Amino acid sequence: MSNLLKVVTLESSDQGAIGAFLFNERVFCWALQPDSGDPEKPRVHPGIYPVQRFSGYKYKNTIEIIVPDHEYVLVHYGNIEKHTDMCVLIARYPGYLRPKGRIHKVRAILDSRSIYKQFQKEIVPLIKPGDQIQFIDFYYNFSPF
Repeated sequence: MSNLLKVVTLESSDQGAIGAFLFNERVFCWALQPDSGDPEKPRVHPGIYPVQRFSGYKYKNTIEIIVPDHEYVLVHYGNIEKHTDMCVLIARYPGYLRPKGRIHKVRAILDSRSIYKQFQKEIVPLIKPGDQIQFIDFYYNFSPF
């Protein structure tokens, strides 16, 4: 059986898109991607994409998402939208941070490095050829009525 990762976006604003990161139908942590309105920082569109293990200069022992016309779409640590260029950031829980030089707090995901280490230990070693990741924008499909 192949492994399936999922990123289910639950909210989106000009401060990023936050959602749940799942591994084999179980919530593992929170995820943050760029918001969909910034052409300079595109977001992975809803769909299913192949994944492969990746180890580069800055981010070692992680996963690369194979997105057409894009390179190095990785899963890695980070807290705010500024920390990602189409990559998927992961962290333990959502919250707010006040970036340097800013007066107001921005939407963020927190405790990123510890969950990234756990991801490297528990999930990355299980990734094999043929595994995939699915991106779902849940908030587009939600209607309270």
